[in-house]
Amino acid sequence: MKQMFFILFLIVFMYSCEDELNSPSEDSFLPQEGCTDQIAFNHDLRANIDDGTCIYNSVENADYEKAGAKIAPTAADVFNDSDMIVKVKEPQSEEVNMLRENQILFTYLHLS
Repeated sequence: MKQMFFILFLIVFMYSCEDELNSPSEDSFLPQEGCTDQIAFNHDLRANIDDGTCIYNSVENADYEKAGAKIAPTAADVFNDSDMIVKVKEPQSEEVNMLRENQILFTYLHLS
């Protein structure tokens, strides 16, 4: 019976430790190296020591243009010249005003 209790205790203890290690915490006292810059592609929430491994976007506009993209100078130009607008955030009020009839808007809507 004691052995079964001990095994159960170990399972619960290991599960709770794993949960604690996998969630970022402000009061984490264990040093964790990684990329701490929030704008980097490989930002690590658990890292509290920056180890210099952050990776940033190194693609220039000319690279996009060489691949066939058209870089518009303003958002209004994008809305005027496009049949479909793709956004990763909900449209702002000034962007909604730029939408025209029969234009497709593909985006995330946060309706709260």
